Amino acid sequence: MKTKPYGRLLVLFVVLAMLFLWAPILIVVIISFDTSKFLRFPLQGVTLSNYVSAVNNEDFVTGFINSLIIGVGTAFVATALALIIVQGTRKSTKGIGALIQGFATSPLLVPHIVLGLAFLMFYSNLALSDTYVGILIAHTIITLPYGMQSIGASLKAYNENSEIVAKTLGASDTVIFWRILLPQISPGILSALILGFLVSFDESVIVLFLSGQNTTTLPVQILNYLEVRADPVIAAVSVLLIIFSGLLMLFINKVLKVKFV
Repeated sequence: MKTKPYGRLLVLFVVLAMLFLWAPILIVVIISFDTSKFLRFPLQGVTLSNYVSAVNNEDFVTGFINSLIIGVGTAFVATALALIIVQGTRKSTKGIGALIQGFATSPLLVPHIVLGLAFLMFYSNLALSDTYVGILIAHTIITLPYGMQSIGASLKAYNENSEIVAKTLGASDTVIFWRILLPQISPGILSALILGFLVSFDESVIVLFLSGQNTTTLPVQILNYLEVRADPVIAAVSVLLIIFSGLLMLFINKVLKVKFV
């Protein structure tokens, strides 16, 4: 069977589009092995010392640990709040439910630099600046809308007839919640956890306003490093983050069996 001309053009377009998307990442990977003292392409030589320097850099290691702590905490808190809000407004009056959900998702409309300044002014009298709690609260607010959307999408496919049957058989609201509702919307909950962690881990603008010596996250450490120098070590850090993301996705797909990620 002969391939139609437009089919070949479509294949060529897809290949070119993939090359365009992957080219920056491939260049970063190549530069991470360069022996030069600044970012340049093509390579001047090949070395693994950039990865050794990245792993031994105390600021990067501390920033990575801080990002993990804040990211995991944000994921669980934001997902729990999203579940409470979505479940609480599911059977409420449409006007009230829409108002509550609209208020909870409103941070999506505000630039992060504005939110960062607002949190800085609000925290100034509460001693929450440069604390894990302060950053976690801020990140929870900006990740909450993603969790609500994920859980809300799962609830739309939820079969409410199972609740009616369970109540007919004498099941309490607690049993219905744990045994019937949660298992059916678990994909949405897992998706909310993943999105909450990734958004928090990658966020840098708000953290610039709220972090200090003790709570600086990895994205901010990278920005601070680039203000002083731009060498292949920063490319090595980027490659390590790509590997970390790949391992995280592999864990989600193979261990948690979440196939939609």
